Amino acid sequence: TAERDAAAEKAVAEGSIGSLTAELADVKDRSIRWEASAKTEKASLEALRKSVAENDEALAKKAERVAAETAAREASFASTIESLRAELVTIKTNSEQQKAARLETEARAERAEMAAAAAEARERAADRRADAAQRELLEKFRERERRDDEKKTTPGAETTVRAPSSGAEEEEDDDEKKTKEARAAASESEYGDDDFEEEERAF
Repeated sequence: TAERDAAAEKAVAEGSIGSLTAELADVKDRSIRWEASAKTEKASLEALRKSVAENDEALAKKAERVAAETAAREASFASTIESLRAELVTIKTNSEQQKAARLETEARAERAEMAAAAAEARERAADRRADAAQRELLEKFRERERRDDEKKTTPGAETTVRAPSSGAEEEEDDDEKKTKEARAAASESEYGDDDFEEEERAF
């Protein structure tokens, strides 16, 4: 009887050891998969950070270029307007024939002022679109960091972490596509160069 009891206890112990060994192997496997997933998420986060930094740099350069172009155009408009106003002073002292020329000059000055106002409005619109694109990128960046922090701080998170699916990659492709479209839209409508050239030819 003692031998049978000992054999039974041994069998139970061996079964427990086998169960624990299998459980340990499963834990190790899940740990390895979690580590691989964490590395992938980290690489994705670093890529997003780099993209945000590059976007910030591009926006800063674009803002500098827009400011320089706007200043040059404003100076040109101001010079043209002052020249036209001086011409008006002279025309007002002449005959009725010169009165028609004065009226035409006033119309040209008004068009110049309207073109300047339109250029300023286009600049503000381009800035708003650029700001919106930047805010969208920053929001996605913060959301990604928040999800990453939740994975790190949630108890037992390692049991639910899986390797990124193709759907996540497609989401990143969509984000990149939307960012490029926003930049292209801001670039195309930044000043409306064709309209501006027509306004300049009017002078």
